[in-house]
This record gives sequence, structure tokens and C-alpha cells, in this order.
Amino acid sequence: MVADATGVPFFLSEPGRGDDAVLADVPDSWAMSSLHTTDIDAAASFYGTMFGWELDSVPDAGFALWRLSGEIVAVVSATDGVAVPPHWSVNFAVRDADALAEHAVTLGGTIVLAPMNTPGFRNAVIGDPQGAFIAVSAPAG
Repeated sequence: MVADATGVPFFLSEPGRGDDAVLADVPDSWAMSSLHTTDIDAAASFYGTMFGWELDSVPDAGFALWRLSGEIVAVVSATDGVAVPPHWSVNFAVRDADALAEHAVTLGGTIVLAPMNTPGFRNAVIGDPQGAFIAVSAPAG
């Protein structure tokens, strides 16, 4: 476990050790990770130098994309550090963000951020009964 230049902790692992994601970008699997930070410039410099990621702004989206060799590897958005503390979050691909958020509540979870539209996606943030949080995204439309 290490921390970036803005103090956000993250975990490093080597590929091929048996803990790699083997299923991604299909419903009910990992979709992406996103950094919520108080200093996007410092984070961009750190992750750019550390991993070779390039920051790509998305007009009117409230977030930017990190790319490696043209492929999206993560998302970054600004936070004030108070309402939303700096952190990395995990986002799972789902078929229906609204239905999944409602289902989480029936299982004892909470809706932290109600389903909302972002460019190309319908997103929500849910909490499990133990207090962990995840984001979920479904294709828009």
C-alpha cells in the first residue's frame, strides 16, 4: 500500500500473481477506477510520471480521463476534500443503475448518490450494510 502525491492511498500489484482482473467491461464486472482528489494537477503529474498516464479533459463532464497508449485506464474528478474525502473508487458495469440501486436498499444497503446521468452513462453510488461504497454505471439510453 502506498499513497500518491496528494495523500490518497492505493495498492500496487504485479501482473500474473493471480489477482488480476479477468473479466471487465461487461455487466456485473469491474468497469473502471476513479480518483477523487483535491489537486488534479499534482495527481496528473504523479500518475503521469509513475505510470505514463496522460490526462484527457472531457468538456462539460466534471471529470477527466487518464489514458495509456490511447486507452482509458482511469477517471479523475475534483473534490473539496470535505464533502467527499480524497479517495480511489471502484466502478462496476451494470445493466440498470436505477434497478441495482433499489435492489441494494432491499438488501440493507444505502443509496449514497442517487442514479444520475453523465455523458454516455447512468450512474449511482451505493453503500453496503458494512459501510463500503461502490459506484455503478449502465450505458445511457
